[in-house]
Amino acid sequence: MGLAVSPGECRGFVGRLDLPEGVLLQHMDEPRFQAVFDHVRRRVGRVEHVFHWPGSPSLVHVDVLHVAPSRRRPFHTLVTCGMSQRPMCPPAAASDCRLAELYLCLPPEWPIGYGVREEEDVWPIRELSELAFLPHVAETWLWSHHTVRPPDAMERITPGLDFGGWVIGPHIGWRHRDAVLRWEGEDIRFWAALPAYASELAFARSEGTTSLIDLYEIAGVTEIVDELRPNLCPVGTA
Repeated sequence: MGLAVSPGECRGFVGRLDLPEGVLLQHMDEPRFQAVFDHVRRRVGRVEHVFHWPGSPSLVHVDVLHVAPSRRRPFHTLVTCGMSQRPMCPPAAASDCRLAELYLCLPPEWPIGYGVREEEDVWPIRELSELAFLPHVAETWLWSHHTVRPPDAMERITPGLDFGGWVIGPHIGWRHRDAVLRWEGEDIRFWAALPAYASELAFARSEGTTSLIDLYEIAGVTEIVDELRPNLCPVGTA
């Protein structure tokens, strides 16, 4: 099982479980982890859980921070912490796009906790972790308006749902200052991960991701995962 990333002109493939021979895993250095953790705590809310997806190899150590629903943000928020440990590999024209973390949100009734193990509950944590691993294993970059999809068009990101990949989008529900962390002279950007239908990803490839995000904005699609939302680009309209 793998994921393909389409960041503008840069395309690649990465196996979820395969690493180049001899690669050593690196854990996030404590100061950077603490900086990201503190930023999330200040800007989003108190971190209730810190998840590490077991058995997922990478060049970086990625945790997923969980902020529980609050009066200000009445939904769960999941934020990666570790994707920015290493710079990504953007083209020279985007040399300031090297550091990022990803986030998504879940409805308040979504089961989240250390004892939750069912696939239909934990897939957002797993997928968010793997998205964070992707640019480092594939030696590419992942930024706003990029798309990520399995190489097999029939593959889905989790059983039982029709979502066929991801759109990395702007921070719809975050203020700009919440979505940027200055660290050692560079900005760490926080981007939303939006699950997308395969035909929506096909539309993005043919018409541009901006056109798809415009459709999302018109339809009220946000970073809060809605497993029942309609497909905005059903087959035959893309």
